[in-house]
Amino acid sequence: MNWAIDQLRDDVRFRTDVPRFDTPTAQSAYVTALREAVVTVLDDPNVTDRWARSLDATHHGRPYASLPHLDQVPADPDLTVRLTCPRARLDQNPDTGDWTLAAAGTAWDFAAPAGPLLTRLTTGQPATLGELAQQAGLPVADVAAALTALVQGQAAAVTGVGR
Repeated sequence: MNWAIDQLRDDVRFRTDVPRFDTPTAQSAYVTALREAVVTVLDDPNVTDRWARSLDATHHGRPYASLPHLDQVPADPDLTVRLTCPRARLDQNPDTGDWTLAAAGTAWDFAAPAGPLLTRLTTGQPATLGELAQQAGLPVADVAAALTALVQGQAAAVTGVGR
């Protein structure tokens, strides 16, 4: 219900003043409008999926300090990384092939070639930058740049060197 209430915050009917001092007819119309808005959210056949996707994407997981790599992940193929959010959501745009990773309350958009490295990360298992680069067919520097964004957003962490 908290999630549904959060969805309703975007609805103008929930942001208007309660007509406390208006006529009973106006007050009744106000309550009817609120009821309709609530029913609209809950009658959506995909409401459970929308709720689950939102919950997964906003779950902060277990933050892990990537010391000393807080600002930038160096292009070191031996660095080990992992996602810190076990409920991260990875979706591919069917039209463009691009990817969106939603985790730790943020969504990142990546070009299609990043798909294999993102898929590997969402398994929750640690991987080296070298392994991710090889799987994606990308330079280690590109993988490090992608991981830098995720580390800065606290969705991934550098966990060590090697395995």
